[in-house]
Amino acid sequence: MFRNTFLNSGITSAPKYSSYWIEDASFFRLQTVTFRLQRPIQKIRPKLRVYVMGENLAVFTNYSGVDPELDLTGLSNPGIDRFNNYPRPRTFSLGLNFTLDK
Repeated sequence: MFRNTFLNSGITSAPKYSSYWIEDASFFRLQTVTFRLQRPIQKIRPKLRVYVMGENLAVFTNYSGVDPELDLTGLSNPGIDRFNNYPRPRTFSLGLNFTLDK
């Protein structure tokens, strides 16, 4: 036989939600920075381009979780930090582009 423990425990009202665990998750993220140097080389008119790019360089926030940018997808509890996500990787790229113009 099924026993309803909620009714048998003496609690007569539904649970109330509290804002005790809600944090200010405002943040500033330095997402992508690219530095590019482009020089034309004389005589043959080729172009040489050198670039350095960095992604996810810094996040400025007072949020205590892993990432203040929460996933809002899904219908069950959107915007709740489950502490099971990984931090975004910080990546750096270096590139060289050489082009010959006609």
